Formats: sequence, structure tokens, C-alpha cells
Amino acid sequence: PFSRLTMALLLGRQVNPGNPGASAAGQKCTISGTVLAADTGQPLRDATVTLRQAGAQGSSSESVATDASGHFEVKNLEPGRYFLNAGHAGYLTMQYGQKDPNGPGRMLTLRPGQTARNISFQLLHEAVITGYVYAEDGEPIERAQVLALRYRYFQGRRRLMPGGFAMTDDRGKYRLFDLSPGQYYVSASTNPVGSRNSFTYGPSYYPGVADPSQASPITRHAGNEVPDMNLTLQRISIFHIRGRVVGGIAKAPLPNTTLQIVTRTETTVSFGTGGRVTDAQGDFEFPGVRPGSYFLIARLSNKGNLYQARQPVTVTDSDVDGVRLVLTSGATLKGIIQTEGSVDFSKVRFVLAPRDGVMMFGAPTSSAV
Repeated sequence: PFSRLTMALLLGRQVNPGNPGASAAGQKCTISGTVLAADTGQPLRDATVTLRQAGAQGSSSESVATDASGHFEVKNLEPGRYFLNAGHAGYLTMQYGQKDPNGPGRMLTLRPGQTARNISFQLLHEAVITGYVYAEDGEPIERAQVLALRYRYFQGRRRLMPGGFAMTDDRGKYRLFDLSPGQYYVSASTNPVGSRNSFTYGPSYYPGVADPSQASPITRHAGNEVPDMNLTLQRISIFHIRGRVVGGIAKAPLPNTTLQIVTRTETTVSFGTGGRVTDAQGDFEFPGVRPGSYFLIARLSNKGNLYQARQPVTVTDSDVDGVRLVLTSGATLKGIIQTEGSVDFSKVRFVLAPRDGVMMFGAPTSSAV
């Protein structure tokens, strides 16, 4: 008679009779499911389902489209953990396990040889904001930049962050789409820096104020579209900021210095506009700058060393000349970290960011222990 061990070995071989030496760890996986409209429950044809394996090198991913019944299937997947989402034109992209567009999703874990069925996505209709942008004389402004802003915490502060972007057409019309439900502030402006004209249009926040703290919020629900969120921009004068990058760096190629101008604000987040030094003496110029408070930031990498400078500048009613950006290598901070219990210090990193929230080229300084 067969022993229990012999029977177990024979049954184990039946898992993959085509390759008796293969283990379960080598078996591929399959997932399948449906994509539906959340409001009607109707299947969505040609929805895109995208998978990306956690920890995979590079940015490779795999996508499939749903059929007429909203069904999808992906075969020959390696075991592991996957990020999974579904999207469709006119609907918000949702992650696997996400209950609402602003909530967290979760990863899908596939065991060797597993078939995960009945993966369901219920997509919400996107919210839409539309309107027109006019000049003060009633003429439409084309190529105006329109933002849907939401309050988020950024670098420890509550600020207005972009949640949607649109550009006006030749009629001055804009359409902000693919918005998740929530409360938004709408702003419109023209390109803030770089214009060679003598004027531009100042930014405006709905319903027509220059100060974002006085703006009125617009609440959008899933599938909600309310037109006529119109804005009028006022013409304002613009000016130049000129100066020179200097520093005690022997034979440093100053034309390789990169520059950035960033708005100094407590309410909104500005990622700045870039520029470059124009000659070997380190001269630079930012044309088309609106009145306001800014930081000018310079950065130069030379022979493995990084040099930076930051200078506050205020523009009122005239050009600003003679700004000096002094490149320095900065200071070195050293210290000791103390903890309770056992800590793997090889995974600990420190991040140093300015208190005003304006960082050198948008990235804080970091260091390993």
C-alpha cells in the first residue's frame, strides 16, 4: 500500500503534469472582472484597465480594454503585488479597492497560479467646470491658463493646489474636466513671465477677485456640469528683473547656471518659471514680470560640487535692476539621532526645507544617516 507521503508526492506532481519538476512558484496568474458605471450599473465598453507590478524595474505596465459587456481578462501574470486601476472617457479613473475618488486604494496580491475573478470597478462620472475668460473691454482672451484649485497640505501648510488645468480657445472658452467631486476655486491668468509686451493681464479668481482668500468656492458633484463660470482679467503693467550671478568659484562656467523665479505666497503653490544666464559675466534677465513678491533662485553644478543662491525681490511699478545672486556651497549640518528600541538606520533619511516653503528648484535637501 502507498504511504501518505507517496500519495502526497503523486498529487503534487499533478499540479503541472506538463513539467513535473516545476514548482507552484513558477505558475502564472490570471485576473478578470468588469467595469461598470457607478450611477446606472451599466457595463462600460472600451474602458482601460492598467496593471503595474509593485517593485518592478522601470515604468512598464500592461493595459487591456473591456468588451461590450464591460468584461476584462489579463493572463500570464507573474505572482506578486499589483497596482490596478480602470478609466474611461467621461469617467474618473479609479484604483482597485477605492470607494470614492479621494479615498485610498489597495494593491492586489496574486499567489502563484492564482486566478482572481470578479474584480469590479464602478466608475463615477467626472465633474466639469466651464466658462469664458474676457478682458476688461469684453474681448475674449485666448490661451489664458485656467486652474481648478483645491486646498491641500503642502510642506506642512494648507495651500491651494492645482486639481485641474485648461486653456481657453479663440472664443475665450475653457472646459475643466476629469475633476473628482469636491470644492474648487477657479483662477485664470496669462503667462506670468517672459512676455516682451509692456502689459499683461493680472490673475483673477472666481467670481472676479485678485486675492485668492476672497474667492468663492465652487462645489462639484460626480457628473455635475455647471456652465458660465466666467472671469474677467484686468490689464496691468509688467516689468523686467535684471541682475548678475556671482560667486567665488574659480573658472566656473556661469552660463551653465540655471535660474528660477518663484512667487512668494502663503496661499497658493507656485513652481516657478525657469531661465538661464545670458553671458560669461553671469548676467540674467526676466522680462514680463507682474508686480508682486518673488524669490530668484540660481543653481550651478561644477566639477561635482553644487552651488546655489536665493534672493527675495519685490516688483512694484518699475523695472528692478542690479540684483546680485551670490552662489555659495552652503553649510554642512551634522548631528546624532537617538531612538528608543531597534532601528535600521540605513533606511533613515533627513529632509531639510526652508521655513517659508520655497525650496531650491522644488526639491528639499536630503541626506542619509
